[in-house]
Amino acid sequence: MKIYVMDTEVLAEQNIYERVMKVLPEARLNKIRAVKQEQGKLLSAAAGFLLLFGISGQSDLLHISDKESGPDTDFQPPVEYLIGVQGKPALIVNGKKLFYNLSHSKTKAACVIAHEECGIDLERVTPRRVKESLIRKVCTDREKELLSQMKEEERSNLFFKLWTGKESVMKWDGRGMAMGPDTIEVSDLLVQDEAEAEICGGEESNGNRKAVTVHSFAIEDYYLSVCCEKDTKIQLLVVDKAAVERFLRGLGK
Repeated sequence: MKIYVMDTEVLAEQNIYERVMKVLPEARLNKIRAVKQEQGKLLSAAAGFLLLFGISGQSDLLHISDKESGPDTDFQPPVEYLIGVQGKPALIVNGKKLFYNLSHSKTKAACVIAHEECGIDLERVTPRRVKESLIRKVCTDREKELLSQMKEEERSNLFFKLWTGKESVMKWDGRGMAMGPDTIEVSDLLVQDEAEAEICGGEESNGNRKAVTVHSFAIEDYYLSVCCEKDTKIQLLVVDKAAVERFLRGLGK
């Protein structure tokens, strides 16, 4: 599983933004055009670019030679975009199925690509947004208890770690808020960067429960969490301006 993160500052330069727009698929361009705010357009473009960048760099996931793939080459595998169960996105790349998920917040975008179902959420820590009423609404009893023992600043910051963990589970599942965030127990994230959650698997689960793993990362003043059904090796990559320019040159853009 690979996670890609990029700051929209990379796309702030008009020349780079225009070149990125030329390589994005039409479906992503339509999403960008539908956004009114300029920062929203940058975030949507960044998320779409990270997916494209990630696909081209997945030689290990696609089981092809590094000589055939990579961000420094002009390798562009045939891609088919799919919408699966519960509306979750997936890809067929070179005949092989990959799963992905996107998220963005404020000035950063993130993308996860994996062999298995996955969910990702990225949130900038904004303490003023954390109200007691919000904590009561989205946290389990155990989480409320642990948060109540913390000082206000720590409680407000770590709430976002909990929230991204829950959101990543809801996106992994596909039902979103319909799951009820207060039913998702990820209290271990308050003391470490990994948590196990047990949830009902949705319409096709026949009432069975599934165990998922949530991994959390602190990136500057953001929290990022990813969810997958089984524990797996995770690589987090920050895509900077130099990486974007190398990629675009490889495509002749």
